[in-house]
Amino acid sequence: MGNYPVQSANLKISAFNNMIMQGLISRPVFSFYLNRHFPTRNELILGGSDPTCYNGEFTYVNVTNKYWQIPMDKVQINDYVFCENGCQVIIDTGSTGIIGPSSDIAIIYKYIQKLLTNNFEKEGKVNCNYVSYLPDINFVLGGKTFTLTGADYTFEREIFNMTACYTTFTKHFLPDNSIWILGTVFISRYYTEFDMGNNRMGFASANKYISYS
Repeated sequence: MGNYPVQSANLKISAFNNMIMQGLISRPVFSFYLNRHFPTRNELILGGSDPTCYNGEFTYVNVTNKYWQIPMDKVQINDYVFCENGCQVIIDTGSTGIIGPSSDIAIIYKYIQKLLTNNFEKEGKVNCNYVSYLPDINFVLGGKTFTLTGADYTFEREIFNMTACYTTFTKHFLPDNSIWILGTVFISRYYTEFDMGNNRMGFASANKYISYS
């Protein structure tokens, strides 16, 4: 919806850019509030941000590629550091989980499997009773650390009347295997502002529980 004009599929003008051209939106900014805690609301704001949905100030990072790609300082899980010399990350509302270089995701899986032994399987399935034992993962953007807990990067699924839990780490599918992608599991924790006018993205801690008014 909100890609830069040249990045839209088949070079078509996106809905958001079309609204800007018609003067329906005052500022070329849109933002997302996504919440996994039912029945709290989810929200897309066109033209700005909703201060009731986040805490504190935004951390802004300049866009390096107009697919909403920005520089990332590093990724860290306990003593494991990935992207140590900096790398690129795409913030993608169309992806659910955390997509990373194949070798890095393989290390993450091996580390979690060693930590949880028989309560973690190679394909990312984890014993739901052990989600709280999963390590935090830290993404450093604009010099600020954004942390996801095990509860943030897992989801429950009902299979044959039984509840199973899965992590959302996925190995890369893009030709440039060094780029990370942060999907809605990240946006659910951090209110995200897409500022097309200033070629930047902003992140702030999302409020967890906001009910429908």
